[in-house]
Amino acid sequence: MQKIAVMLVLLAAATVAAEQKEAPPKPVSIKVPPLPPSVEEALAVDLADAQFAPHRDMKGVQTALIGMDPMSTGTTGYLKVVGGGGFPPHWATHNVQYVQVSGKGKFTVADKARATAPGSFTVVASKTRHSFYCDKGADCVFVVRHAGPPDVNFAAAAK
Repeated sequence: MQKIAVMLVLLAAATVAAEQKEAPPKPVSIKVPPLPPSVEEALAVDLADAQFAPHRDMKGVQTALIGMDPMSTGTTGYLKVVGGGGFPPHWATHNVQYVQVSGKGKFTVADKARATAPGSFTVVASKTRHSFYCDKGADCVFVVRHAGPPDVNFAAAAK
């Protein structure tokens, strides 16, 4: 009699397990934001179409995303500094390249200042302190390319 009871319990357990396996999975809905355009493929943009937003870490600075390197996740975008404003000394984990598009100012990299104007190209090496001041009279706009995920560190860094 005990054997029959044990067999019935095992049969019931197997039936419950089979029913659980056959239950259809619940659908999962995940909203993934669209990826930015790749800067490693054909891409053409115009400054006039840029949608600027305040920079997340620097007051008085605005950015507009152009695209992203899909491998390094480094971004390329426009950076706008209001005439008479600037961004304070900081450093980034990865190299950063700046091409000035408009305005005039003073770029300081590793405590060495130089005047800049449209067409100026500045490369800032990883973990090198840099800052910028835009002359009054016109906004300064740059195309900025980060070699890796962009970050801003306001502490002193090795030069």
